[in-house]
Amino acid sequence: VFAPLQSGIDDNSNAIAITIDSSENVGIGTTNPGQKLQVTGKIKVSDDIILAQTNGRLDYDNGVSSGALRFFSTSGNAERMRIASSGSVGIGTTSPYTLLELSSTDPIIRMTDSNGVTDKSIYEMRAIGASGYESLEFRSVNDANNAYNKLLVLKHGGNVGIGTDAPTSKLHIATTGSEEIGI
Repeated sequence: VFAPLQSGIDDNSNAIAITIDSSENVGIGTTNPGQKLQVTGKIKVSDDIILAQTNGRLDYDNGVSSGALRFFSTSGNAERMRIASSGSVGIGTTSPYTLLELSSTDPIIRMTDSNGVTDKSIYEMRAIGASGYESLEFRSVNDANNAYNKLLVLKHGGNVGIGTDAPTSKLHIATTGSEEIGI
């Protein structure tokens, strides 16, 4: 039986177990909560943690998904990212095969060195193509995100292109005008 106290609820152990302050902040394990809910100690949740909007949630399924930490969006209640119990991270896949796996119709990894300047350094790695015609592109992108320059292309058959996206040999270097080629 809990007895109400001036600043909280007593758990019969001569200590305040739960505090509700004048700002309606709730503290468990603390008598001075700084947020709507502040817990000092571990929290055990046996179901989903629902965040903010309908169906948007952070979900740890111990056993149901082999202990995966899953992130769902509010758009269609779709799983967007997963950290598997193995530590592998999947974005766009529910079963990541490697440490990091991205799965999408047109997966792109973007690296931006903004460094507070107007002309940012933006580079992308993009996997494209239909089965048998896949390629991996490394390219630079302009600040407006409407133009890019293919720096290197690796084709499915093993051909590498520099300055061309259609290499016809194992190493195909295309130049414009009087550019030098050095190896």
